[in-house]
Amino acid sequence: MRVSKEEIQKASQVDIINYLESIGENVIEQSAHHYCLDRHDSLVINTKTNTYTWYSQPESEKMKNGNVVNLLQILYGRSFVEAVKELNDPAFARVDVAQRKQQPKQPFVYKSGIESSDKSAIRNYLMEERAIDPEIVEQLIEKNLVRQSLEKDVIFLWNREGKIAGADIQGTKKDFKQYQKRGTKKRILANSTSNYGFNITLGKPTKMYCFESPIDLISFWSLNKEKLNNARLVSLSGTKPQAVAQFYHHTIQTRNPELKDVYICTDNDKAGHTVIDFFRQYSLANDQGEVANVINRIPNDLVIPDHLAETYKQMANKYSIDWRLLAAFHKAESNLGETNEHANADQVELYYSDPIEEKEDIQEIDAEARSEKLAEDIAIYITEHQAFTVGAFLFEKYEKQAPTFAEAFNDYYQHYVQDEYQLAKDIPKDWNDILVTERNKREMEFYLEQDQHQKEALFVQPG
Repeated sequence: MRVSKEEIQKASQVDIINYLESIGENVIEQSAHHYCLDRHDSLVINTKTNTYTWYSQPESEKMKNGNVVNLLQILYGRSFVEAVKELNDPAFARVDVAQRKQQPKQPFVYKSGIESSDKSAIRNYLMEERAIDPEIVEQLIEKNLVRQSLEKDVIFLWNREGKIAGADIQGTKKDFKQYQKRGTKKRILANSTSNYGFNITLGKPTKMYCFESPIDLISFWSLNKEKLNNARLVSLSGTKPQAVAQFYHHTIQTRNPELKDVYICTDNDKAGHTVIDFFRQYSLANDQGEVANVINRIPNDLVIPDHLAETYKQMANKYSIDWRLLAAFHKAESNLGETNEHANADQVELYYSDPIEEKEDIQEIDAEARSEKLAEDIAIYITEHQAFTVGAFLFEKYEKQAPTFAEAFNDYYQHYVQDEYQLAKDIPKDWNDILVTERNKREMEFYLEQDQHQKEALFVQPG
């Protein structure tokens, strides 16, 4: 397969930031024109030139620097032709680097010509595959907040005071070769309003709930339909704290100036926890300086895998310490992960994670051995100091100042001490996973009940 010069030119003009955000990468602003990836902070994007530099790559790496086509090759393993073909998708925003300094960002324009009058793909995908409540789906269709594209994708429109301010495109067809682990298309239309997203207002909002995607938002709504009222549900289209702040100020300006409670409902993974960690460091306040309550509502965040709980208890008993210290440390360091990748803003990599070079493979850890080492060190520290203070422990042993880590550790430890945790074998990581699991559980219970009725009928004697 070959590509033309015109296709190559068109692909190279795709805005790198727009591409990365549209496929769900968490992009962090470093300065006015420089951004990095949350998971690769040495990969820096220059928005003036629409290029990147991956500083941790060796000088011999020919794609250490490059354009968006090169980025897809080095970051996602695309071939040159695959990258060019993918970037020719008209959904991506394109830039003229020579004019970028002079031109302001173009306003969002929604082109209804991409729509189909058919709604069958919406209903099939949302109700059957994603288990969204049928009444909610019909309500979204009736209010024109979700529409179907000519390619049978779901279009989630971003409402801003009665006008369309942007849109998410959610594919309904599986293609793991093109979309890898995600399996389906996921895009944000070009020039969609920055730090905004799909949103629903129910009554006069006294609470705001923040999600990573429209699917998670309507999944949470489905799970809580009967008791959810006076709330604003917002999609961050990723894990951007700036979007939380913009939605908060927009809500108090347009809906309820008394809004105080903001719930962070991002996924239970490394990227999702970056939002919580951000608001552990920075407050969210209105124009009068009154600080909002930012509340962790990450799904299943207080669930501990039962096999890990058994490991903590075994090692804690061996060294005569509280097993919940080990659980809280593991949670704060790597979100109870069982690979050597950290999941905390302070980049604490001490017991359950390791420093990883950019091209180095992530490895599974021996949680038992690592828990034993931590238990031993905590026991020694307690013997010497008569108590355990995580911040002092980190600084004394490893000369690390880690205030965000310490706050997370203390939060989780208090929850664990108050028995506000559950043990489970499998832990769904996002709201749609929970919704689908609940649907499957109900269906299984129904079939088992029907099967039991059939078995009982075999023993009914004729009159």
